[in-house]
Amino acid sequence: MKDFKVGELVVFIGKSYTGEIYTVEIGKIKRLCKDGAFVNYHTGETAAKTNYSDLYKIKNSYVIEKENLGGGLE
Repeated sequence: MKDFKVGELVVFIGKSYTGEIYTVEIGKIKRLCKDGAFVNYHTGETAAKTNYSDLYKIKNSYVIEKENLGGGLE
């Protein structure tokens, strides 16, 4: 589970069945589950369930002072 936390900013890397990257998105974890996390990728409150294997920690997320993912400005 890579020790993710609720409220943490993450990167989603979407890959095709051939392994080719087709999208990279920043998101904020809304809720943790056993097999994935619900992540906000936009300003709306709806979160998408994402496999942990597709999520990556952002080492320097502390430099992001404000964001509006999930509708909350922090």
